[in-house]
Amino acid sequence: MTVRPTADEMKLLVVELREVYKIAAKEGKAPSAAFAKLGQWLKAGAPCAKCRTGGSGDREEEAEALYQETEPEVIEKWLESVESNIECKGRGGTEYSDKEVEFIEDMRSQFENRRGRARPMTGKQLRWLKSLYDHS
Repeated sequence: MTVRPTADEMKLLVVELREVYKIAAKEGKAPSAAFAKLGQWLKAGAPCAKCRTGGSGDREEEAEALYQETEPEVIEKWLESVESNIECKGRGGTEYSDKEVEFIEDMRSQFENRRGRARPMTGKQLRWLKSLYDHS
């Protein structure tokens, strides 16, 4: 049985983690990177697609929702953020696989070629782009 916290529970946990962090700082102790990452993960509402969704049906619903609701300006923001992290490789930016870098390059090209259209990408492409954005 898998137990997943609700969005409200995650928000409460973020508040609790901040209090723990303050106590640790007063004691002169620095929380680990994993502690900070947990706080970021909770604050983002479990950005990992595998964490948010249980199966492929949920992923398809998420992809469809992204396709219907995501404006081109938001897509541009996601692309720019991930591209910026790719450029910072080796200088503290998020590391991406060759496949992910190729995907971003393809999506930038596709986005530019379809500029002005309401839906420049498919739902699945948007879901993957958003997961890379959330990861960055």
